[in-house]
Amino acid sequence: MRSNRDVWQESSYSNLLLPIVVVLSMQLLALKAVVAEELLASSIPFESVVESSECPLPTSPAADALVARAKCGWFEVWEDRASGSGRKIKLHVMLIPATKALARPDPIFMLAGGPGQAATEAYPPLLYRLDELVKDRDVVLVDQRGTGLSSPLDCDPDYENLNILNMSFDELTHLQNQQMKTCLSGYEANPEFYGTGNAMDDLNQLRDALGHQKINLMGVSYGTRAALVYLRRYERTVRSVVIDGVVPLTRSLPAYFIRDAENALSGTIRQCEQNNECHQQFPLLREHLESLLSGLRENPHSTVVVNAITGEDEAVTIYADTVASILRLVLYSRDLSTLLPLAVEEAYKGNYKILSAIGAMFDPQTMGMSTGMQYSVLCGEDFSRTMPVDPAEPGYKFFRGSLIESMDDVCDFWPTTAVSMDYFRAVHSDVPVLLTSGELDPVTPPVWGEEAALTLVNSRHIIVPNVGHGTWAFGCMPELVAEFVANPGSQTLDATCVADIRRPAFFFNPSGPVLREGVPGGD
Repeated sequence: MRSNRDVWQESSYSNLLLPIVVVLSMQLLALKAVVAEELLASSIPFESVVESSECPLPTSPAADALVARAKCGWFEVWEDRASGSGRKIKLHVMLIPATKALARPDPIFMLAGGPGQAATEAYPPLLYRLDELVKDRDVVLVDQRGTGLSSPLDCDPDYENLNILNMSFDELTHLQNQQMKTCLSGYEANPEFYGTGNAMDDLNQLRDALGHQKINLMGVSYGTRAALVYLRRYERTVRSVVIDGVVPLTRSLPAYFIRDAENALSGTIRQCEQNNECHQQFPLLREHLESLLSGLRENPHSTVVVNAITGEDEAVTIYADTVASILRLVLYSRDLSTLLPLAVEEAYKGNYKILSAIGAMFDPQTMGMSTGMQYSVLCGEDFSRTMPVDPAEPGYKFFRGSLIESMDDVCDFWPTTAVSMDYFRAVHSDVPVLLTSGELDPVTPPVWGEEAALTLVNSRHIIVPNVGHGTWAFGCMPELVAEFVANPGSQTLDATCVADIRRPAFFFNPSGPVLREGVPGGD
């Protein structure tokens, strides 16, 4: 027979164990819920939604390992989504599985820039640097309609070994217009259906078909606009957004090309002026660039350069607008811009070899841009409303309005359906959003990120110093991006580490940044 003491002890033990049992039971239920949620991520197999195909070879060796374990295929959608009839097109899709056995149920959908880049080409090399993202979540890459392998609206020039330094703006514009007309006549596709809205409806259709309740969006440059359009249309399906080089819906992308390029070039020159070694090597850099461009506007310069493609000497005529266009493209890259002072100084002296070699890097045939899709977006969206006029433009010293004028010429004949004026409203949302901007971005400067953040009430904007267009690969940015996607609602993201991101040293000669032994060429 049990004593009162035995009963008391048993009761006491029960009282002590009860909270533990309750906690363990709750944890077990939570674990089951998590496991069930994880299993939901793969409840609709990729192969049952997407028609499987071999993944194309990556464009960069850094992406070999990622692409080797990726799954690829085709997802069919209506070209004319509004009517739901007529021609169907196949979107090229790549799924890069998470490295962990159980992926989180909310994959990352990455949207490419341009407009005109293919996500399956642009992102695998970058994901090599952003490897933390792929540990817990699948990454879904869709070549947006009109790009890559998704019914591409390519328009590759039918000329070879063209040195763009050897053509005036008028000649380039004429050649471009003729080329775009030729491509347009050969398309089976109807370009008016290749704008951002239809593309984001495609993306949501794929998300739904794969059974994902929530997704994370990531986009760069034009991909930020696409992400914002998706967020406005399908906010309930979005867990988080990370956008870099932000294009708010309130802005017409080409309208500020001149102003923003002018500011970025001035900022890069200022960095050289503020660096003792660079300033010592190029004490009159700003004045020499102004003199170079003004002189070429008055009298284009005939000279001989080595064709970077053929390796042969070539007689060319150098035009100011062409030089300015090359300099603008150089500013996109933090690393390439280290050559800018040297290239300008040599050109000022009459030696255009470095500038010519840099220009060859931007050969339209090798840049991987679907030009037709680009015009479908720009003509149907940006040029569908009156471009704002910057009253300061006549005072700009480096750039002029020729780039916008050439685009507008194509829009005169490119088939589009103009978006409504509501399209240009700011996007309002309380979904967690991380916005990032390069301090020296010549096309999507930090002020654009600040503007977009005004109506994204749960957002954080990080301005990365000493960086041009594209910030995620530098310094601590990969870790910050991964941390945000893992915990988007957290208010503790510490971005002070970006202050340690310094620009590479400027080149003082073709061999590198060292001026003389023992003296570094930059910060």
